Amino acid sequence: MRKNSKTYIFLSHWKHRWNYNFNLFKTIYVNFTFLPFKQAIRFPVLVYGKVKIYAHSGKMVIEDPVRSGMIHLGMNTDKFSASRGGALINISGKLIFKGTAQFSVDYVLNIFGECTIGKYSTIGNGVKICCWNKISIGKSSRITNESQVFDTNFHYVRNIETGRVDRRDGEIVIGDYCWIGNRTTIAKGARLPDYSLVAGNSLVNKDFIESNVKYPFLAGQPAKIVSSMRVRIFDALEEEKIDHFFKNHPEALYYQGESGERNEEKELERFFHRF
Repeated sequence: MRKNSKTYIFLSHWKHRWNYNFNLFKTIYVNFTFLPFKQAIRFPVLVYGKVKIYAHSGKMVIEDPVRSGMIHLGMNTDKFSASRGGALINISGKLIFKGTAQFSVDYVLNIFGECTIGKYSTIGNGVKICCWNKISIGKSSRITNESQVFDTNFHYVRNIETGRVDRRDGEIVIGDYCWIGNRTTIAKGARLPDYSLVAGNSLVNKDFIESNVKYPFLAGQPAKIVSSMRVRIFDALEEEKIDHFFKNHPEALYYQGESGERNEEKELERFFHRF
């Protein structure tokens, strides 16, 4: 069989998917439970590994041309750990996909409100998303392993002196091209501008869009802006070039790259189309 034939490419893609523990039964179930029939029949959502599904009254919405395998749930591409079989889908609200997206293993989706996942966004190993009101994750953003995004405090708290009880639910906005470091908590009221970098083990619970700082780098509990004008490099070829430089210049403290803004979307397209 010719390697450039459509049949060969089709079979290669499915062999690749089986290698990631493709779950045919749950793929059928998720598509026909949460999507309209005309979309479900094209199997835009592929499910991998073990996953428990609870609430079924909600729905998924895909706001992009629908194609097979555009959304992966449970594909272990980051490989920070093997799956513990802890993935959970609990949707009684609305989960909106703006396009292609990818979730690694042991994700948790508790959606009672409206949650939007941007095109080319990736959700890492063990990430928990709990949406009781509204969460918006911008395009090409990445939330890395064991982080959590909760727009609720889950319980009400009463002030003993005044009797005041604040709202337990809020809203979260994560902009485009953001990078959320591992084991970070994004809490209600958090608003991150485009190209935000968040250090691992941070707590983000404030509005940083109003700060008008471009390309902020945040860290701490609670998080504060510690520097700016830094962006995550998404281009794998550029990362390889930088790696090569440091291997050949062990004394070097930094690599001098090009200044200025750039569009990372083409590299993200290449990344997703491998699958």
